[in-house]
Amino acid sequence: MRLNFPVLCCCLAICHVIMADTGVVHGVRFTRENVVTGPGGTTATVRVIFPAGFGVSKARTSRRLLGDFPLGTLTLDAELNPTGTISLTPAAVSATALFAVHEQLPVAFETTLIVWDVAAGTFDVRRDDTHYVREDELANLAAWQSSLVEPSAAERPSNEAVFRQLAASPMVNVLVSADANGRAVLTTARVDLPASSFVSHFPADVTVAWAQPGALVMTAGVVDAALSSLPGAAQTTFTYRTHCPAKPAAPAGSFAFTPAGGEWKFTSDGGLRAEGTVTSAPLICVPEFSLPRVDVPVPP
Repeated sequence: MRLNFPVLCCCLAICHVIMADTGVVHGVRFTRENVVTGPGGTTATVRVIFPAGFGVSKARTSRRLLGDFPLGTLTLDAELNPTGTISLTPAAVSATALFAVHEQLPVAFETTLIVWDVAAGTFDVRRDDTHYVREDELANLAAWQSSLVEPSAAERPSNEAVFRQLAASPMVNVLVSADANGRAVLTTARVDLPASSFVSHFPADVTVAWAQPGALVMTAGVVDAALSSLPGAAQTTFTYRTHCPAKPAAPAGSFAFTPAGGEWKFTSDGGLRAEGTVTSAPLICVPEFSLPRVDVPVPP
């Protein structure tokens, strides 16, 4: 059996703990090593561990998120915890910008400064720009569409495509907090959605369009339905099958849906809903039946 203990060196009333250990302060974990305690106080080399579900990358096209972040040498309090507000900057990881991502949104918030408020247990992302996380892949696919064996395969209907056209929203900061279980919560976040359109995956191939700036707002980890909508919503056409599977040649039917008040509202889980009116459309199903053959003898 092997036991590992921090290496403790003391000389002239100065103690130096070499090996790293982990602490928790207001729901946020961190590691500390090279702890030095002396007459002037205690310092340590600290790395903050982001709450689960939140991380940063060093490049917009990177899919690998950093789960922790180096903070350098910090002064610790009597309980060996960091204090005050601590700045997380790109230079600490040899980058020019950071891209903060929370698992609830397919969005990367570009920033050059994240402030960890130790007492509040929050991370304040000082936003400079906003990006849809799959924009580069979709742009590359579109650029090569004409070279594909099936060019239509480059068309990627998706319900999250509502986020594909984003406003930069600089200085509209994003606040992430740690809950009691160490989970990252989007305390406040706003994604501005300029007038645009997208083709949905479910229901299939429905074009959703809006003519006025919209937004999705997160408050305390859930969608703020009162502040989240797509105004100026256009009439939308839905198609459906007018036949049973046995009659594939029958034409598709369709009806038009007009959102009441010209607005789509976001649901609490990030979907879209609206009340409205539809044009009348017949629902037709004409099955085919094959009756068994019965031979009836004919009397002479």
